[in-house]
Amino acid sequence: MSLKNLVEDSAWLFDFSFPVYRLDSTADPRKPNQWSLDATHRLPELHALSQPDRMHESKLAWSESGIFFEMEYPKAASKFGPRDTGETLVHFLVDTRGSTGIHRANTYCHQFQFRSDIPPGATASNVRMESRLVPITRAKSSPRPIDDRDLWGWYTATDQRVYLKVFLAGDALTGFNPTDFPELGIYFYALDSQYRRHSIARLSHTIPLDDPSLWCRANLVAPD
Repeated sequence: MSLKNLVEDSAWLFDFSFPVYRLDSTADPRKPNQWSLDATHRLPELHALSQPDRMHESKLAWSESGIFFEMEYPKAASKFGPRDTGETLVHFLVDTRGSTGIHRANTYCHQFQFRSDIPPGATASNVRMESRLVPITRAKSSPRPIDDRDLWGWYTATDQRVYLKVFLAGDALTGFNPTDFPELGIYFYALDSQYRRHSIARLSHTIPLDDPSLWCRANLVAPD
């Protein structure tokens, strides 16, 4: 029996790394109508290794002011309505030093949570999500306390799709220095209103929230 068959999910056989391009914009990142990410910022579809049935698209960008993130996915079919809680959760994890080989989070590792409770089936446009920094299980140390006003998340829903938008201000990220430390550890997933998870990768067995060595590597690069 092959190793792939033993682990069942090819994503656990690889370390993932990808470029993340800078967003050059003078827009106010706290106003979602003033910025958007284009095809340059689209992330590879690593989730297809673990979740071939999940059809979501994610984009990521950076600037000296912080980190920008977008995700969109199809709205759940109405036939599952009784399971629909109306709650959407986004977990976004960042290691500002891109530490390799560590299995417990340290001062530079953050877990941010964003929450929306839009009623099932409703449409919405850029509704502000509740946001907070939450502890990482088994962490050896924690990042400094933050002002929740440095975390911004928005929820938009049409009849067919859900759109999530997040801005993490640099002040919310202990050790964030794109010039001297241009590699980040990144992991994220969204839990939609019907408990379906949409992740960057590695979700079939367990969610690797507390082990930074299992997060992806994001290499921050500036356009030529």
